[in-house]
Amino acid sequence: MAREELVSIIIPAYNEEKDIRLCLESLK
Repeated sequence: MAREELVSIIIPAYNEEKDIRLCLESLK
């Protein structure tokens, strides 16, 4: 797999994970 493809997959996943964490914290 090309490195650029990997980055384009990882970055959105990382951003989504942060969004999920923020949502969970706002629910507490």
